[in-house]
Amino acid sequence: MAHGFETDDEKKRKSRLKSMFPAIMELENSLEVLTTNEPINRKEGNIEQADLERKHARSFRSAIRFLGRK
Repeated sequence: MAHGFETDDEKKRKSRLKSMFPAIMELENSLEVLTTNEPINRKEGNIEQADLERKHARSFRSAIRFLGRK
């Protein structure tokens, strides 16, 4: 922001981020479930499920970072 005024590019970026907010929130909520359940499933011997949750959590983190940059 130069001299208190936003450029057109800055306005467009803010608009894109605002439009991505619902998707980011949904991913963050799902990520919380995955990161809560993964150690529980691992402790209970549900290794395949825990591994799947860990894999999905990594994917969700990547998606959150990607959407947050746009």
